[in-house]
Amino acid sequence: MMRRERETDVGSIAYQIARSLTQRPTVFMGMSLLWIWAWAVFQSSLARATAGDVRGGSLSLGYWDLIIWIAPLLSYALGFAVLGGLYFFRRFMPHDRAWRASVPILMIGGLWLTQFALGDAMHRQALVRVLYLAGSSAMGFGTAFLHVEWGRVSGIIGLRLTMIHGAAATLPAGLILAALTNVPREASVTILSVAALVSALLAFGITADSPLVQDREKQVTLQFSKKLAATAFVQGCSLGAIEILLENSGGDISLMLSMGGFICGAMLVLTVSMGFGQDFNRLLYSLGFPIMALGCLLITIFAPAVEVGGFVHAVGYRFVDVLIWALMAYVMNNHGQPAHWVTSIATLWLIAGQFCGVFACWLFTTELGFARGLEAGEATIACALLLCALLATNSQNMRTGWGMVSPAEGAQPLGAFDLCCQSLAHEYRLTAREAEVFSFVAKGYPRSYISDRLVLADGTVKSHIRRIYLKMDIHSRNDAIALVEKRLESYATDGER
Repeated sequence: MMRRERETDVGSIAYQIARSLTQRPTVFMGMSLLWIWAWAVFQSSLARATAGDVRGGSLSLGYWDLIIWIAPLLSYALGFAVLGGLYFFRRFMPHDRAWRASVPILMIGGLWLTQFALGDAMHRQALVRVLYLAGSSAMGFGTAFLHVEWGRVSGIIGLRLTMIHGAAATLPAGLILAALTNVPREASVTILSVAALVSALLAFGITADSPLVQDREKQVTLQFSKKLAATAFVQGCSLGAIEILLENSGGDISLMLSMGGFICGAMLVLTVSMGFGQDFNRLLYSLGFPIMALGCLLITIFAPAVEVGGFVHAVGYRFVDVLIWALMAYVMNNHGQPAHWVTSIATLWLIAGQFCGVFACWLFTTELGFARGLEAGEATIACALLLCALLATNSQNMRTGWGMVSPAEGAQPLGAFDLCCQSLAHEYRLTAREAEVFSFVAKGYPRSYISDRLVLADGTVKSHIRRIYLKMDIHSRNDAIALVEKRLESYATDGER
């Protein structure tokens, strides 16, 4: 019986994913093209200069070389700052025809300008360097603007579909981007240009008639999640340190490791979240961050070799990245926050962390030497990841925090009773299935009803209830109801303070 249920669950999960992708093929295609473009611009040598380009693979970068290398990322951050600032101060979200046309023009024009500069001895000619900076800045701004537009799409389709499409789109994007390293540069640039144009057209087509765009002057109370900002910042720190180290090992090797890790991370998030129904707290801080920390520790152990640790870190990074996209969709839907605000703030903290990671890695390797600096830097990042995971899993946000939401479920807001049930399930470390059963038990439903609703055998439900009682040290349905009512009273008391 258990084997049959497991096979049914696997088939149901695959069916749900396939159905979601076929229902909105434009979202799947557009996100795939977005990932291809963004990773080409910020994580490969297909569209920008890398550390190896500006100084032959050495980490000893001069000031001008460092500016050239980080120019796309810096303009990317400024693009988010502009959009976030426009909404914060003016409640303004650009959406007219001129705006929609400017996004792909900035991206494609900047791409071809940088390719001209890279192919014309950019290290020796000041004018060509300026052209490269102009082109890379245009790419960064355009990518930020398109990123926010796809953030708005995430708010439209909701948490669950964002996770499914974002993760599934990683597979074709990673494979295509890896294949582009084996074609002539002119061909890869042309393909990237088409990707940017089509992705922009699809995003603007989806959001054109959305009330999120039409109601651009709507007054909302902006919210700022310190927990989300800290999560994005620490994630960015680890990315920055890993990125510069992998580029030092070779551009093609770095890209292959990153793409392979990204694909595995995306498949892992679908498997774990859909199959086990874990909440954001457990997925992010009990699995995603520890995987990234493990990658950093492997680099420390095997330094100066970084390939194994870099791959493991890429798995954890993409795992966390997909979940944060889904989390932003949840915040937009359930807290009324605009994409220009949520996406800009979260990504700005990610980029700030990335800059800190790059600087820390550069400082450690410059002062201590490559091998010892590598060990010290990655050990520091691993400790920061684990510390953030430890602090973020506290119970302070159990009443209304997004950490209790499962990305495999819909983005419907929970009532106070259900929030209490989830809080208790988290506190007593119930499994996802036990938490479902407990919520029905606490509402007074009989075992037969629970069996029908969850499509489980009566004996299976009975076993779940027995384990729940054992973990929570209770003995009956009435005890479960009393436990939830007591938690409700404590929340009401906290609200009066």
